[in-house]
Amino acid sequence: MQVKIREIAPADNNPLNRRQREREAVRRILEEIAAPGATVEHNADGAPIVKGIPYISITHSQRLAAVATSDTGPIGIDAEEWRSALERVKTRFLSAEELEWCDDLLLAWTIKEAVYKASGIKRLTGPEIHLSIDYLTAEAQGVTYNITSYMEGPTRISIAIPQKLTKEETIKNYSKEPQINTDLHRFQDWISLL
Repeated sequence: MQVKIREIAPADNNPLNRRQREREAVRRILEEIAAPGATVEHNADGAPIVKGIPYISITHSQRLAAVATSDTGPIGIDAEEWRSALERVKTRFLSAEELEWCDDLLLAWTIKEAVYKASGIKRLTGPEIHLSIDYLTAEAQGVTYNITSYMEGPTRISIAIPQKLTKEETIKNYSKEPQINTDLHRFQDWISLL
């Protein structure tokens, strides 16, 4: 797993200029982790694809752009700064139970966004992603995700990685020729646990 973060250059409030700065920040990160000239394509569901990177997740906030990559399985990342709109929409992304105990809306939002991206499930809604009360894991449609989250200045960054893949997903992920011997050993170790 690799995570790269880059500040987005400040500028005026023109949304077009902001989008251009976001794309530029992501392009620079991709040059660091992929290759000069690496470009982002999108699959039919809108998820990013970058040639040579098996799993990738991209996010940006007003301040930062971030890219998370993995060679071994899905990954999701989200970065956000606090905004009052989270208070207004909390009933749309938190379950009734979570509304009773959730004390950090920004943390909950970024975790759920990261899980949504890692899951690859197109129509997954916020209340269908269940947070643990300690915010260290989340569950969506039978898959548990490990969560890493931290503050980078005023920006909350959360990363979600599935705890384990199903047997079919693991076989699919490792059905390609292993790039290095440790890939084959990890696959054999996982299969021995089945």
